[in-house]
Amino acid sequence: MKWDGQIVKPSRVVVPGDRFHVNVGWITKEIQVKALLHNRLSAKLVMDYLEDLTPKEEYDRVELIKEMRNEYRDRGAGRPTKRERRDIDRLKGT
Repeated sequence: MKWDGQIVKPSRVVVPGDRFHVNVGWITKEIQVKALLHNRLSAKLVMDYLEDLTPKEEYDRVELIKEMRNEYRDRGAGRPTKRERRDIDRLKGT
């Protein structure tokens, strides 16, 4: 987690209005604190206290990555041959 470009320790004091950059898988989310929590809450309710400022392009990029990682084969086509596997790997860039 980063705050103003610096790595943040868990003990940092958070105030409403702070913006953080959090890496979640392939996406870097930007969140802003709306209000502080004084008690533990369900994970579903935490989003009422945060504002997601992540640009839509970041979500689109993650969707593109997910699509590129999956290949489609017709049902009953069987496993790819060694040659097909090499072609798939070459297309994926791995």
